[in-house]
Amino acid sequence: MNDLNLIATPEGIRRAEIALIEMQLTKTKLAERLGLTRPPISKFFNGKTIRNENFVTICKTLGLDWRIVCGLQQIETVTDQAAQAPKDEDSLEKIIQNIRDDIRPRITRNHGKIKVLNLEKPIDLDDIYISINILEKVTRRKQLEFIEIMRRKPYDEVNLTYENVEVMIRQPIYPDDVDRFSRGPIKEKHVPILDAVRDYKNLLVLGKPGSGKTTLLKYLAVQCIRAGIKSQCIPILITLKEFSEAKGQPSLLEYIRQDFLDKERKYLEKLLINGNILILLDGLDEVYVSDISRVTTEIKKFSEKYIENSCIVTCRIAAEEHNLNFIDIEIDDLEDPEIKAFATKWFCRNKSKINADDFLKQLKSNSQILELAKTPKLLALLCLIFEDLGKFPHDRSRLYRDAVKTLVKQEKREKNGSTLYTELSIGQKEKLFSYIAYVSFVEEKYFFDVDYAKKIIKKFLIESSVPNLDRLDIDRFMNYIQAQNGLIVERAHEVYSFSHLTFHEYFVSREIVESTHRELLLLNLSRKILESRWKEVILLVSEMIPEIDTFLLNIKHVIDNSISEDQDIQKFVKWIYKRASHESDLYKKAAIRAFYWGTVGYGCCYAEEIAHAFELNYSSFSNLDSILIFLLLRSKSLDTQGLWDLWAETNLFDYNRAAWSRELIQAIDVALSLLYDLDYSVWSALQKLRENLTEFESSDSDTVWDEWWQSNGSSWVSKLNVALTSYLEADIYGIHSGFNNAQTNSIIKYLEANAILVACLKKSSDTNSTVREEIENTLLLPIIEIKSYKSFKKKDIKQ
Repeated sequence: MNDLNLIATPEGIRRAEIALIEMQLTKTKLAERLGLTRPPISKFFNGKTIRNENFVTICKTLGLDWRIVCGLQQIETVTDQAAQAPKDEDSLEKIIQNIRDDIRPRITRNHGKIKVLNLEKPIDLDDIYISINILEKVTRRKQLEFIEIMRRKPYDEVNLTYENVEVMIRQPIYPDDVDRFSRGPIKEKHVPILDAVRDYKNLLVLGKPGSGKTTLLKYLAVQCIRAGIKSQCIPILITLKEFSEAKGQPSLLEYIRQDFLDKERKYLEKLLINGNILILLDGLDEVYVSDISRVTTEIKKFSEKYIENSCIVTCRIAAEEHNLNFIDIEIDDLEDPEIKAFATKWFCRNKSKINADDFLKQLKSNSQILELAKTPKLLALLCLIFEDLGKFPHDRSRLYRDAVKTLVKQEKREKNGSTLYTELSIGQKEKLFSYIAYVSFVEEKYFFDVDYAKKIIKKFLIESSVPNLDRLDIDRFMNYIQAQNGLIVERAHEVYSFSHLTFHEYFVSREIVESTHRELLLLNLSRKILESRWKEVILLVSEMIPEIDTFLLNIKHVIDNSISEDQDIQKFVKWIYKRASHESDLYKKAAIRAFYWGTVGYGCCYAEEIAHAFELNYSSFSNLDSILIFLLLRSKSLDTQGLWDLWAETNLFDYNRAAWSRELIQAIDVALSLLYDLDYSVWSALQKLRENLTEFESSDSDTVWDEWWQSNGSSWVSKLNVALTSYLEADIYGIHSGFNNAQTNSIIKYLEANAILVACLKKSSDTNSTVREEIENTLLLPIIEIKSYKSFKKKDIKQ
């Protein structure tokens, strides 16, 4: 035999073919998985020589020992003679291999597939599992670090210590200081889960509901039997709830022994002493309270007696402390690479017509939905919905409702009695979350301590006339809230928040819409339109209420009044009104006014949102000045990455950097045709700038344009400004040069609020046509023109 080649024996080929069937692979799929061509696979299964690295890789993937497959190590079956207790390490190794061979079909059958949500058939683990990371510092145990979450700008210079943590927790925080994603602004270093499994013997893996704890243990069992990890171990996966309810209350050792065949049980003690068992214990939090002490004691006794074995236990992060003396780690939220890997596998598993790239692009453009994708179970839900519709639903409130129901369905029932929380109906639980969300959001408490939460909960239960309040154990009730579904989580010791800001905002919206005082709450909400933190709540409410007219008109009134008393700003609004009046009627005047508002510079992204909401295009302009203004604004937008990031978060309109760049080129061509006879120097400068874009003008790739703008944008825009501002300066840029900081802030809030109003208008299909017409016709008008419009309409109605 050549040193560089190996050949499979007939028995080795037989074992390989069995493994291939168990893994539900064809030889072609095996080749694809390994990145090999078909010939090496064919030679392997036909008993011909192949390169040793290919041989070993094929065997490892099939979960086989390459030495046995090629005959370098003799294969033994368990005979009466071999069934005697092993006398040395070599015989033990052979017995381990035989046991692994015996249980491989069972491990593959029981743990090689997973049930996902409401799909009719289980999915192959290989087709859906992605590598996950863990945090070595459990978030609920953080204390001083939590000060960072509670940071407020006025307190930046304060010397913070443990003594004033309590003071900080009770202070409101700025919305900008809150990371929308579930971990908040504290970013711990994460570690691949397999590294932790290799580095530590005993692990307590903590995770929120839906974070993939059970799937992880299934994956570890399958990888172990395939020799991907701990190849000299025998994996045993036990559901702790089933163990706790087993007849006769067996010890953990007795329960594990039942997992072995009769002929193998005599070796169990030796295997345990030698450290050849991988114990995987799932769902410590699922064990009933009445059994938890006994189960925990069994795990501790077992792990302390057989210290050479690896034991991995999973538990929800909010469950009670169990003092196992294991290394505690926490499953990290999914990040962009993991989300991409999951989506790619999901949409490839059954040759779906949906492209993973389309899913990821829409997901990236909506930061609120992207939040949910950080949790594996909710990411699967998003994939399922997207696969059915080919897009995310226009009505995001329904999507959030489905996500909430997905988590609530995971709640467990208590044996031997129940808590007051478990006796609540799903509807009552959702009302409770809505109440907590509304009260804390109004008081700007995105994070709240345990005493604050208990106070709100007690008030809700009393006002809701929940029976049996005399049995209320508020500490246990609070523990159940966070342990059951992951909607509320413990961020640090006795400090809580909703797991996602999206859920917080959704439940606030529900409380407003479903309240018996809805009209009053809607009126108060309309007055919040100038506060950015209420934007998502207002958008969600606009989707959820049927009678939206009064709500939108109240919002419009607040927006208009916000700048009505500032004469400088009103002067600029009048100028915009006059300029827009001279433009073509191809597009609504509100869109033209929004475009000119963009010339202020500050808040131009919101002006662009409004213009695009009305599908404004540069071709609607009828004069050269307007086209040149468009060039300045569009180029500035394309060159400012921060604006693109902001638009991606607002999700108020669809954007495409490549399409916008090509539209810019078309506008340049129109401007060149008009400039040639008017101002040759400007035409020449613009022509040179146009030539810089020739190489890319046909590209549909956002990536290509992103790279171009990042490398060349600032210089290109600067030259464009030099070329065009002298032509336009007297007419355009002098009029608003005197705005101070307060006025600038008012303008930004004014434009942002109008963008939200337009988005609400687009989302609602129930708006009265008269109300819609009034809002669109008076949008961005000076206050005197708004009063004139309303006066005219009143006279028109009387006539």
